[in-house]
Amino acid sequence: MLFFFRKAVFLCSVLGRIFLVINVKKQTKIFFKTFFISLICCAVFIGAGAAMLYSPPRAAQNEASSVPYYTAYPESVGVLFDIAGQKTFFDLDFERQLLSVVYNQDADLPEYGYSVDYRITADYSLVGDIIDMAGGIDYDNGKETLALTGVQAVELLSTTPDDGTLHRKITEGTLAAIAERGLTANDLLHIIEKSETDLTVPDCYSWPEYIKALCKGIRVVN
Repeated sequence: MLFFFRKAVFLCSVLGRIFLVINVKKQTKIFFKTFFISLICCAVFIGAGAAMLYSPPRAAQNEASSVPYYTAYPESVGVLFDIAGQKTFFDLDFERQLLSVVYNQDADLPEYGYSVDYRITADYSLVGDIIDMAGGIDYDNGKETLALTGVQAVELLSTTPDDGTLHRKITEGTLAAIAERGLTANDLLHIIEKSETDLTVPDCYSWPEYIKALCKGIRVVN
């Protein structure tokens, strides 16, 4: 009986060693298989990274759009100034940056093909304010060129007999000054508040951006 017991123990020992060897070989095989797979993956990633790093830059695939961009200019409008009974019409063509001036005309202006969109009625004090907004004007009196403030220009307009020449000189000097300095939204608000007008702030809120360029393109119609 003891003999068979020893044989069984021996046999179990041998089988255990065999299973241990098989298990070790299996684990070793799995280890090397995993190692080689990891090594291949690393090589692939490193190669891809090196290719991206050292490859020359490619031209963008999306070509620039050929569709042109357009600036949305304010609509062209006609503004009639009536200053102490002296009427002057201004046609503001923002897109062409052209300011057409018609002196001493009635509101309809049928002979020139213009229409009046807004009317501004005021006295000479508004002219003085606009001149000061523009930083003063240069006035050629035939003998010399004078730098006039708004108050000085108003005094000249109020006390000098005028056949229209003085009015034109003051107007053109004011437009030249505005072409250099421009007008702000607050300036336009002041003009609206100090006159009788149907012009409103929403109507002219975008004008300050274009006023300087507009006043550099003056066309006197008459």
